[in-house]
Amino acid sequence: TRLIASVAGYGRAQGIPVSLCGDMASDPQFLEGLLDAGLSSLSVAPARLGRIKAALRTL
Repeated sequence: TRLIASVAGYGRAQGIPVSLCGDMASDPQFLEGLLDAGLSSLSVAPARLGRIKAALRTL
């Protein structure tokens, strides 16, 4: 997640939103780190949306 945080930080500095899609964005174990990295948005697989919402409520 350090590389992702670096890219997200660069994007923020340039006024460019940075998003992530794929399996990592849909995995609750990575959610806190991805949010801490400062991403603008996550693209989550529809089948995993419920688990991601539940994980968000615990943060």
